Amino acid sequence: MECYVGKQNIVNATRSILRRATLFLALAVMAAPALAQTSILTLGPGRAYQRADLFNLTLAGESMSTARQALVNDGFVIDTSESFTVPSLSGYDIVALGLFAPGSGLEVPEQLAIESFVRAGGALVYFGDNDGFAAANESVAGLFGVVFSNDPISNAARNVLAPNHPLLSGPGGAVTEYDGSGNLTNYFGGILNLGPYAQAVLRTPNRTVVAVIERNALQPGSGPVVFLSDINGFLDAGIGTIHLGNNLALLRNIFAFARGSCTSDAQCDDGAFCNGAERCNAGTCVAGVPPCVASGKPCNELVDACAACVADTECDDGVFCNGMEVCGTSGVCESGPPPCGDSCESCNESNETCTWCIFDLDSDGVIATEDANLLSECMGACYASGSPCAAANFDNDPANCVGSADFAAFSACYGLVCAECPGCSGPPSQARPIASAPKFADRLRLAVTTTTNPSPSDAVDRLPPSRMDWLRGQTFYVEVWVSAVAAPSAGVAAAYLDVQWNENQLDLLSSRVSDSLGALAQPGRPGAGALRGVGGCTTPGHLSTGRVGQWLRVATLRMRASSGGTGEVTVGLPGGPLGVSLLGEYRDVLPGETSTIAAPVRTGDPRNDVSVGAIEH
Repeated sequence: MECYVGKQNIVNATRSILRRATLFLALAVMAAPALAQTSILTLGPGRAYQRADLFNLTLAGESMSTARQALVNDGFVIDTSESFTVPSLSGYDIVALGLFAPGSGLEVPEQLAIESFVRAGGALVYFGDNDGFAAANESVAGLFGVVFSNDPISNAARNVLAPNHPLLSGPGGAVTEYDGSGNLTNYFGGILNLGPYAQAVLRTPNRTVVAVIERNALQPGSGPVVFLSDINGFLDAGIGTIHLGNNLALLRNIFAFARGSCTSDAQCDDGAFCNGAERCNAGTCVAGVPPCVASGKPCNELVDACAACVADTECDDGVFCNGMEVCGTSGVCESGPPPCGDSCESCNESNETCTWCIFDLDSDGVIATEDANLLSECMGACYASGSPCAAANFDNDPANCVGSADFAAFSACYGLVCAECPGCSGPPSQARPIASAPKFADRLRLAVTTTTNPSPSDAVDRLPPSRMDWLRGQTFYVEVWVSAVAAPSAGVAAAYLDVQWNENQLDLLSSRVSDSLGALAQPGRPGAGALRGVGGCTTPGHLSTGRVGQWLRVATLRMRASSGGTGEVTVGLPGGPLGVSLLGEYRDVLPGETSTIAAPVRTGDPRNDVSVGAIEH
């Protein structure tokens, strides 16, 4: 059974059947009042798309007044926020996002906060829209591998894939159609790819319109996520179609499902005898009355009866990870202490062992936002033995240096519970680099280009052409690139590089780290004709950034030709804690493994321009 009070899953809050029985009894009376007022946090009007009243695309906006009133009538309380952080989300049951202004979306810290909120049990409802909102869609849906299509498709969705799902058969009524086109005929967005967790519920003939990630799908105790491909069907008359089809019923069902709804007693049954028969009351699972209370007899879950136990073997539930059950002196089965007592240990039920998870720095069982925050505080320096930051030295650097290699290994497990993270077990002193990997020189390329204007994208399949000749006083751009070129690497995780030039010939006007490497970005340390350690890391969990075979821009430098001459701009590896690392691996590319790369530059009097290809290695 999944019985929710706020955003807490009661089942996941207990470690044994007997403890669950006590907890369910205590909460039986308070379950309904707790769900009567469910809190929703939604996007404030300052960041939402607004175009008069018709396009106020936020749940708190004027164009969604009918939708908002329906939710208030169903017992929801709605607050707004212009930003999202872990502390600001902690007091809410549901986050409803939709829709950011075109070209904008969640910032990286907000993405990490939203993902942590869902993994901790909170519910997320995302109202997407058509291709004009691609950046906003990607910033939210991309956290869960869901991809919105870039083409408008049709007017309404009528292909019901799961008629008994609470989204289509809930307190709001039956849903067989969602009409989301409004007065924009044939401009109804869709979902192109569902990713590894989401499932389609309602479709047009060629696109998913409503999709869901079920509770516990991301990890035990995680909350649900509902994706709507186009928000127009929830807007008031004018641009929207809230009164058409079954749109209002769908809206009510979505939020009822998000707070923990049910349609039958069978959906609430957890299979345990001693906590009583659970039932569905007004769309909410409530606990039953323990069957043995009236008789005063102890409850024996093993035989589903009110009877005393006489031996420990009668109490053993066969599960290693919840401890060894014993028969107490009063004839009642009692649970023993869990075998994996430390919260940084994960329990492996299949081989009955406890595993230490080195990436779980805050010891909460999940490799997520707080672990990334702790790692970021230690990044780029070396520490004395015994320092708290030494725990982030995942690659066993002898000087306890914490750098890009540690981030690369950490990033491959970001978002997972300890038991799901491969290759991260063993106390920190036993962590081992991946020794079998071929030399990085066979799997990595560096490149530097000099251009009149910056490239429009951080990631390209083909390098832009590089120009060599510049006039005295002319400004131009130096772009630094990196690429993972072969398996078994999953791509670039972090890149920090040194850039050098002839300071008598060229002046550095400004520098900027690419958005794709925005996590732990460093502008570099300026020196005489040099910028050292410029770069950053990919966002944890976004594995498509820096993928194999694609060039990833590390940084862009704006420079000016100050005097005539012939020289070059060189790029190399800095060494030390910062460098280039590949996703999931415990080591950096070493300076001796990849050659320094140079782009020739000639400056002086006007002459014919000479175009050369990008210099790469």
